[in-house]
Formats: sequence, C-alpha cells, structure tokens
Amino acid sequence: MVFENVCNCSGNFYGVDCSECAFGWSGENCGMKKQAVQRKSFGSLLDSEKQNVVNGMLMLKSEMGYWSVVTEEPPTASGTVTLQNVSTYDFLVYIHNYVSRDASEACKVLNGGINVDFAHSGPNFLVWHRTYLLILERALQRVLDNPSFGLPYWKWEGNDLSVFDERYFGTLPTRSRERQDITNGLNWKTVCDISFRLKTTDKVGREVDAYWNDKDPRNCMQYWAPCDPITDLGNSNRLQRGNAYLKGYLPNVREIEIAIAAPEYDAPGDNGKYGQRSLRDSFRSRLEGWSLICSTSDLCVGPQVSPMYQRLHNNVHDWINGHMSVPPSAVNDPVFSLHHSNINRILESWMQRFPSGEIPQYKPDSRGHIGHNSQDYMVPFLPLITPNQQYSTSDNWGYEYDYLIEATISDNDIPNCTYTEENIQECRICTAHSSDSSTQCTQYEFDAIACIGEYQTCSLSTEDIRVCSATEPTVRPTPGSSSKMLKASLLPFLLIVFLTLIL
Repeated sequence: MVFENVCNCSGNFYGVDCSECAFGWSGENCGMKKQAVQRKSFGSLLDSEKQNVVNGMLMLKSEMGYWSVVTEEPPTASGTVTLQNVSTYDFLVYIHNYVSRDASEACKVLNGGINVDFAHSGPNFLVWHRTYLLILERALQRVLDNPSFGLPYWKWEGNDLSVFDERYFGTLPTRSRERQDITNGLNWKTVCDISFRLKTTDKVGREVDAYWNDKDPRNCMQYWAPCDPITDLGNSNRLQRGNAYLKGYLPNVREIEIAIAAPEYDAPGDNGKYGQRSLRDSFRSRLEGWSLICSTSDLCVGPQVSPMYQRLHNNVHDWINGHMSVPPSAVNDPVFSLHHSNINRILESWMQRFPSGEIPQYKPDSRGHIGHNSQDYMVPFLPLITPNQQYSTSDNWGYEYDYLIEATISDNDIPNCTYTEENIQECRICTAHSSDSSTQCTQYEFDAIACIGEYQTCSLSTEDIRVCSATEPTVRPTPGSSSKMLKASLLPFLLIVFLTLIL
C-alpha cells in the first residue's frame, strides 16, 4: 500500500493519525506549553545518568511493534508490498539511509551529476536533523518513562572523549589502518549499511569505500534498493569505527565561532542554486562542513576548494570514521545522535545571536533541491512538515541547551580565503586538542599530519590521537552563556507522494 492521502494535523496535534501532541506541547487537547527539557553535555552527566542514556538506546534497539518498513519497491505506484517490523532504533537508521542512498558517486553519474540527497548538502540539513533528534528524544522519554529526559550532546570542541568508554558507547579503536568492530559498550548488529560494506580500490590500489569512489552508474541500484533489516541482522555485521587513512580531526571552538559569525542562514553557490557549495555568507554551509575555514593566524573563510578538505560537522564524521563515514549507514553508530545534538546546539547558538523576530529567514523559497526549499515537505516525515515550519528557536520545540556558544568574532573581520587546489594545505587549522588558537596545524592528510611553526611536532596524545603542539596540549575552555530561554506504520518510500504534492 501507498498513502494517497495523509493527515494534516490541526492545532498542536501531531502523529501519523494526529493522536499525539506536537513537540513542545502537552495536555488533553495539546493546548498546554510543555516545560522545556534541558540537553546537557554528555561529559557533564553523572555516571548513572550516562548509563541511563545507554540503557535507553539499548531499549530502542530491541523495541518492536512501533514501526514497519518496506523492503522492496512496489511494482507500480498502487502495487502491494510486504511490511517488515523493525525496532525503533533500526527504523531511524532506515529513514536516514532512505534520504541519502542516492547520493553515492555512482548515483550522481546516473542522475546527470545531480546530488539527490533529501537531508544533506543543502539548506534543510540542520532542520531535517533537528526533526530526527526530536523523534529520537521522544522515543527515549517513552522507554525511560521520563518526560523530562533531554538528549545529551557530545561537546567535541572541548576535547571531551567520555562518550568513548567501554561502559557507554564503546571505545575508539587505535588509529591504525584497519577499521575495527566495536564489541564492547553497545555490542549490537548493524542494518542498512550496504553503502559502508561495498568497497573498491583507488588509483594507487588501496581499498576504499565505493560510496565515495565508484563512479560506475550501473552500480547505483545497489545503494538505491530498500534495505532489508531482518536479512542485515542475520548477517551479524558489527558496528565499526576507525579509519584506514587517519582522516579527520575534532574541530576546536574557533571554527564554531567562525561558523556562527555567518550573516545568513544559507546562500546560493556561484551557479545561483542552493546546494553543497555555497558562497561565504552561508551559516549552514559553514556548519555542515562544505565551506573552507582556516582558523589560526591566517584566519579566513570561503567556498570549498577540494572535497578532501572538509570542516566542522563533516570532519567529526571522518574522525570517528567506520559506519559514521558514509551517510546512509551513519545512524548505526549511536554517537551520531550525540554529535548531531551538538550540531543543533550550534544552530541554536547562531539563532540566539539575533534579537527576537530578527533571525535571518530560511532560504531558499526555490532553486534548492526537492525537499530543501522552504515550502517543500521534508522526506519522509509524517505528519507533513516543511523546512520553514521547523525553522525556529528551540523553545518552540520543548527543549533548551545548558550552554550556548557566544559569537566572539564579526564576519566583517574574517577575510575571504584565496587558496587554490595547489596551496590548500597552507590553510591552517587547530584541533580541539590544541592549546590555543595560535597553534599552527594543517588538515590531516591520510596517515600524515603536517605541523608548521617553530618547535612544532606531531605526536600521539594519551588518547592515541595525532596532535600538533609545541607543548603538552590542554583543553581550551569554551566561552558561552546559559541558554535563556508515530505510532502506526510509516512507509518511507513516500517519495512518489511527496513529489506529487510538491510538483
């Protein structure tokens, strides 16, 4: 079955059948504003509170009966399909896989160079993932029987590695050339990860992810086919972390401050369209990681020069690597949600820069990919919601953060980057492990990192992470201020419906 009609909830009601209250509301008729839950840094929680977060994730991983998915495309728009029950957590993996499965290099070639991604590389990136986090947070509140539970965030810019503990979310593997199974902590099986499992070789013969490297359009169907969670669970594939080539670093707060300085939510690229590569004014592009940011003494910001040199959000995925390195498989790692809770905190920090009623408007109204324009429906959420509806401060959605990041630098004081493909390595950055913003480090380049400056050396910290430093690295304190502030079966192949409604 495919829904030809869907409910449009009135008032503050929510859900596939409009039987629930919208996020931030409660009461018999959903007319009472809910007291905001507080999202705190995972590292600041008591050991018992950290374990509670882990227990909630484990309960969602095993909870059945709330969600069903399709595992094959219907032969026609009105064809009959078989539904498969999945756990609540695996359902969230499924929908994130669904929205990004067409963005592989092979599918881009098949789609005429167009990046078909309904949640990344475009304006709705931040509001789509906020909707995802709200669904997860509500599910955790339900299984933990605690309506005051707030989803923690991972404060990676503060060099907080407490999430990587065998008691909680499993340790990071040593930074070796081999990705490793995470068999401690959350010892669970992965689903919907064909995009991670498929490999190819690069031009020097190294094994690499086919998702990012295979450009044969004939292979697009391998990613595009709906995943089959029961079969995947039967394969007993384990969550993996680690990077064969030591890519990525944890950004420090200076990069965040540069992102927050952006004057507009989003901006078009030099082709006039809103997508992955935007002009420098785009906050979304800076935070997602597509804008070039140099965060040391040669401070500058500009459009992406090379896809190898990513920043902020993207870089954290690369640093953890494993399943986190490929969007369709990333939600298999529960640290994904704590990472994105921090990304959402940075969004809130940017919004709170502006006086009430003066937040720059969501862009664009048009010229974005389907699902990213302000009045498009975000795939595949039910009830239907547009990016513009989701674009507002957190108090409208029933949560707040314990600590926001102040805007300490003006965009007028950040010059344009003038780097090219040939000299991009001179764009210097600081990691979260650097002692201060004057440390002269460059982007990680496979298994080597260059360090620039007198007496600078590249070494391994106690956490087995490569660091550029002249002295023993220390954690840089983060400036900031306190925040003031479906049941039923969802069929995530509703793309036909959404396209019909949009077009």
